[in-house]
Amino acid sequence: MSAEMITTIVGVVSLLLAFAGSFGWMIHRTDAQFADVRREMRDGFADVRREMRDGFAGAHDEMRDETAGVRGELRDEIAGVRGEIAGVRGEFAGVRGEIAETRRELGARMDKMNDELVELKIAVARVEGPPRHLITGR
Repeated sequence: MSAEMITTIVGVVSLLLAFAGSFGWMIHRTDAQFADVRREMRDGFADVRREMRDGFAGAHDEMRDETAGVRGELRDEIAGVRGEIAGVRGEFAGVRGEIAETRRELGARMDKMNDELVELKIAVARVEGPPRHLITGR
């Protein structure tokens, strides 16, 4: 082998090694860029997750507070309705007592009228005298 051929082979081999090295460098650089992108995406997603979690937590707290407020209002309304029901029950009890008293008074009046009617019948019977069919002939 001559020197020219060896030089040509060495040149070709060095070119091939340079191409392989540059190709390896491009792969390494691309992999590093993908790693940077992955890191940025991971950090971005972590920020988004954190913001979403904080947003959801804030919304949850607002909903819990709103729910507690509505529950308090409902409890107050229910207590008011229960108070009104108790008042109506008291009025009904009063009306029932008045009805019972009126019944007693009417019963007493009817008993009194019945006694007076009996007395009136007795008085009419005395005025009329004994019944005629009971009088015996002499």
